[in-house]
Amino acid sequence: MSTTPSLLRWGTTENKYRLTTPTIQETVVKPLSPPQSTQEIPVDRAQPSALITREDIANLITALRSTNETLQQQGLR
Repeated sequence: MSTTPSLLRWGTTENKYRLTTPTIQETVVKPLSPPQSTQEIPVDRAQPSALITREDIANLITALRSTNETLQQQGLR
């Protein structure tokens, strides 16, 4: 029994495959559709500036103090 692999033995291999050229299927190439025209419309999303008065700030501070006192009374702060 031979220890040489069968592919390496002299004269024992046969080419059972025939060469063929690959066939390339024709594909239908569709032309690109023209880009749809878009128009940018500027949108001003900024809110109109509102002036904050000292009275507004004083009311806010008063409301925050009241909230803190309520939370302290309930033991949540």
